[in-house]
Amino acid sequence: MLFGKHINRYYLKHLPVLILGLLALILVDYFQLLIPELYRQVINGISDGYVVLDGVRHDFTITFVLDKICLPMIFVIVALVLGRFLWRMCFFGSAIKVETDLRERMFDHA
Repeated sequence: MLFGKHINRYYLKHLPVLILGLLALILVDYFQLLIPELYRQVINGISDGYVVLDGVRHDFTITFVLDKICLPMIFVIVALVLGRFLWRMCFFGSAIKVETDLRERMFDHA
């Protein structure tokens, strides 16, 4: 029932928005993979006193934590919030538009 002559017109009509939502969903999934890496750096820094980042040993100081862990974490959080908002608006907004159009066509036919 996903594909049929009555439904395909809505896939084609809302294709750009659906592709944008899919790209936002993929980006959100990618950014979610960065969070454990940042946590790994914190745990290694606390236990060892240093962190190896890009092959270079850095002392685990407050400036390192702020520059290399907290700042990227803030960017990841902002990207996750915006990406989740975008893909939900794209998918659910398209669904509401399709539902509205189907209802209007059904009432016009009746």
